[in-house]
Amino acid sequence: PGVAIGPALVLDTEGVVISQRTVPPDQADAELARLADAMARTSAEARARQQSVTAKLGKDIGDIFHGHAGFAEDPTVRREVEQLIRHAHYTAEYAVSRAIRSIVRVLDEVGPDNQLARYRADLLDLEKHVLAHLMGVTANGHLPLTGEPVVVLAHDLTPSETAGLEKDIVHAFATESGGPTSHTAIMAGALDIPAVVGLGRFLTDVSGGDTVIVDGTQGLLIIDPDEVTLARYQGIRDAHRTAAGARLETLRDVPAVTRDGLTISLLGNIEFPSEAAQCLDRG
Repeated sequence: PGVAIGPALVLDTEGVVISQRTVPPDQADAELARLADAMARTSAEARARQQSVTAKLGKDIGDIFHGHAGFAEDPTVRREVEQLIRHAHYTAEYAVSRAIRSIVRVLDEVGPDNQLARYRADLLDLEKHVLAHLMGVTANGHLPLTGEPVVVLAHDLTPSETAGLEKDIVHAFATESGGPTSHTAIMAGALDIPAVVGLGRFLTDVSGGDTVIVDGTQGLLIIDPDEVTLARYQGIRDAHRTAAGARLETLRDVPAVTRDGLTISLLGNIEFPSEAAQCLDRG
């Protein structure tokens, strides 16, 4: 829930496209070794990300990336990819992409309301990271942000990308795909970023820099709003900020003591120097 207004950052919808390629049969073992190395690295990254997100957002959210490690180590997924390398002599890259995309197509057929559909973005996240290791590129899950406040618009966001969002820069996001039980949506709630997911096709109607409104409370994305709509939502947004600030102000000088008399030490989790200055400004 929540309202955000800002310039649109429209993300590329194509993702990584791997052309069909084969290798001579005697190179299959080398491709299998490359696959094993990429899968192991992806699993290790997922477990490191799990620890990082757990420290930031709690165990329940961090466990999403425990699932990512599970996908990387899943013998069914691994066996499917290995069979494509052994029998069709595909490169490791194409075998990974083909196997995972085939699973994603099955999830698309069961529909977004099926509980299994929540794993769609997770599998595409897995594909992106395994391919990155195979191709020798970086897939750190960070979006191409410039530091200016934006509203992110995309076909979908992976959980890794969502976990890397900085609330001071990304004021909200909206996606064509996904659902309310997807890990991306759950992550948005934990980060307290207004979001609307599963809107259907809209990216062809918006350009980077266009003013957009995300109303996560009502589930609306408004592209290029007229002056009346913009003014109305600015009032809603400002009223929410004022009310939230007033609620926090009433707690500023309240002792950090539980009802049964236990004193709690309040500490700040500061990652960047700018955050230290913000804490000082806020008292």
